[in-house]
Amino acid sequence: MSLPFLAAMLTIRREQMRVFQDHLWESFLADIVVRARAELPESCIDRSDEELLALLRAPLRQAAAQGIILTADVTRYGLWILRRGQAPNPGGDDPVSRVLNDPHLMGTAKLDALERVGAA
Repeated sequence: MSLPFLAAMLTIRREQMRVFQDHLWESFLADIVVRARAELPESCIDRSDEELLALLRAPLRQAAAQGIILTADVTRYGLWILRRGQAPNPGGDDPVSRVLNDPHLMGTAKLDALERVGAA
């Protein structure tokens, strides 16, 4: 096989992997919405699945950059967002933004802090 042929195969495979990753990501978000509808019906009642998914997409894509990495933590963060009914503004100066930007808080500790300040 020639090098250009192998390069073309790798390009297709990378594109295919991106499609698979996107599909898995959307399935993960959809699972959070299903769980939220069961556990937080009052937070979801007036919104379509697509509206809830749109609310989750950007903040959950940024979760790793904010120290929220484990699947269980990302799920909990998604449920927290849906419970609030709005995405956080990590660029703000409010208590939620300060928690999100705190480099000393990671994972579960960050989510515990978010729930404390989000409830205030």
